[in-house]
Amino acid sequence: MKRFLDQVEIREKLGTLDLPEPGSNRGYDSEQVIESFGLNIWTGASRYVHCNWLREDRVIQDIFGYRSMPSLMHNLG
Repeated sequence: MKRFLDQVEIREKLGTLDLPEPGSNRGYDSEQVIESFGLNIWTGASRYVHCNWLREDRVIQDIFGYRSMPSLMHNLG
């Protein structure tokens, strides 16, 4: 999954968009919020309420280079 996203340069493409900046120093980049949402869908989240299940997954966070993952219920809801 990570290799595919690297090959299609999703982070670079998201970086070219005019996305909102985080509202605080604890905020998440819009690119990470979008990527996190996609990861949740890709790993089986079939309902919006399931979109926080990777938030505690340290392996996914390490693979993608995240210090932590956003709570999508707060960022997208």
